[in-house]
Amino acid sequence: MYRYRIAIALALVALLAAVAACQSTYVVKEGEQAIVLYFGRPVREVNTAGLYFKVPFAQTALAFPTQILSRDTQPGEYSTLDRGRVMVDQVIRWRIVDPLRFYTSVGNEETAAGRLESFATGHLRQEVARRPFNLVVGAQREDVRNTVTESVRNSIKDSGIDVVDVRFNIFDLSPAAQTSILASLTAEQKVIADGLRAEGREKATETQAGTEKARQVIFASGQEQAAQIRAGADKGREIILATGQERAAEIRAAADKERQIALATAIAKAQVLRGEGDALATEVMGQAHTKDAEFYSFLRRIETYEAILGARTTLVLQPDSELLRYLESPDRR
Repeated sequence: MYRYRIAIALALVALLAAVAACQSTYVVKEGEQAIVLYFGRPVREVNTAGLYFKVPFAQTALAFPTQILSRDTQPGEYSTLDRGRVMVDQVIRWRIVDPLRFYTSVGNEETAAGRLESFATGHLRQEVARRPFNLVVGAQREDVRNTVTESVRNSIKDSGIDVVDVRFNIFDLSPAAQTSILASLTAEQKVIADGLRAEGREKATETQAGTEKARQVIFASGQEQAAQIRAGADKGREIILATGQERAAEIRAAADKERQIALATAIAKAQVLRGEGDALATEVMGQAHTKDAEFYSFLRRIETYEAILGARTTLVLQPDSELLRYLESPDRR
């Protein structure tokens, strides 16, 4: 009986020793940081992985992750300065940099994520409300993201949290805004197309005038001026084609930027302009070569005479020779 009691006592002592040993140590894993609480009051923090000792039962250890955490907010609708509407889904990336301050000011990760979401939503709503719709979804979208990130970071910097960034996971138009932007783009593309057509007609008029002037010069200067007209016509064709291709590229880029809302219209306009440019170039070339077919025929005969006759060659012409008639009276054709 006495031995039995001794065995029980030894077993209890061993059990208490094991429990005390477990309560006197704690492990900080890789990717973790910890704080030690003394009867619920934080006394120190541990930032290196390893095995550590603490006072049994009086002290407890709480671990927090060191890696970047994220919070994906619910999509919300925001109003722009010009009363436009956008749908935004934010992703907030953050991490705990001061576990003692984090524990005393926030407490846990879920509470911290809720505060971050609240701050991000409020600051985003302010930034969107300060800008018109086209800048929010276009040129100043990155500025909005950076400003919101910095504002959220400053709002919670005293809580032991570092905000890495606030990203827009979804940045889409509400149905009403889609209808509005489609109408705006359609009107804008129509204005551009009308301007291009007017510019094409103006260039055609200028080219025709230049061609007529060149034709008159050809009568006086011959082959050299004819070559200049052909070069000018080729240059005009290249300019018109380059202008049409540049405008077509601008229309395609604008349509792609607005989620291909006006893609079909832009491509059709570009093809029409390219066709008009080719047709105009072809018309100018045709006018330059066919405006006076008789004169070109005569000019080719003059070139033939020049090629076969030398400087001391005597040419005998009949009285009814066409060349002789032209030499006697150039105005008679």
